[in-house]
Amino acid sequence: RQYATDHTIYAGCEDGPMFYSNDQGRQWAPLAASPAGVNSLWAHPTDLLLCLAGTSDGQIARSLDGGKTWTLVLQGNDAALTFATHKGILYAGCYAGGLLSSIDQGISWQQVLPSV
Repeated sequence: RQYATDHTIYAGCEDGPMFYSNDQGRQWAPLAASPAGVNSLWAHPTDLLLCLAGTSDGQIARSLDGGKTWTLVLQGNDAALTFATHKGILYAGCYAGGLLSSIDQGISWQQVLPSV
């Protein structure tokens, strides 16, 4: 799960859709158009509508509307297990040990370290 500053919580499910809560987890609703098999999430700390989702089949999807719609920005790669940021650069750590980076908030990705 990943928290955004407006108290919205996103949760990804390996076998189903993503869910969100905007009341600090008291009630949950599905994000109907979300990618399936989500195993990692990232929400921008100040742009409350920008989210990323990494899937178990190696895709990274990006949302600009708080998860209502998603655009596939990377496919056929190693599964992204975690997202992190440092000095404006996004990083995606992958299952087999690879590392990806993005300097444009997840629109495009470059391989930093290969998968093992």
